[in-house]
Amino acid sequence: MSGKPGRSGKWKRPSALARFVERFVIDDSGCWTWMGWISESGYGMVSYKGRDIPAHVLAYLLYKGDLPEGTEIDHLCRNRACVNPDHLEAVTHKVNQQRMGTERRKQITHCKHGHEFRSENTIWKSNGTRYCRICSNLSHHESQRRYRAKLKAFGVRRKDRDVPGLKLSVI
Repeated sequence: MSGKPGRSGKWKRPSALARFVERFVIDDSGCWTWMGWISESGYGMVSYKGRDIPAHVLAYLLYKGDLPEGTEIDHLCRNRACVNPDHLEAVTHKVNQQRMGTERRKQITHCKHGHEFRSENTIWKSNGTRYCRICSNLSHHESQRRYRAKLKAFGVRRKDRDVPGLKLSVI
């Protein structure tokens, strides 16, 4: 990456496009594989206008223009490191999740806290998302613990709380 001195003789930073094209290689499948910084989740990352953004988002901005509001980028090739604008499409989150489909969900065998997804500990929502029952229960119990601590801090006893018609406003 070499910039050229401007009129003042100072170094001039190359354009975003010039810096972008230096950081990918084209493989046999037609993917432009990002060779720069790769995040833990497998997406290429790049610094752009003082912010770290996914490289595929920059590719979309440079080659196709602004991202329509309420959309995100879907990799049609399913290669997270791909920045080929022909392999990128702006879709809603719901569409992106539906396209991810069963092949990706099969790869996700554990929740983010490490509990294995099994039929006895998985909660399926009507929109097709799944949750870990263990984490859900832990979250519920922690929420109840915090609620009881607030009641105790306000001096509200359990028998007072359960009186029919008694309105308590605990914030």
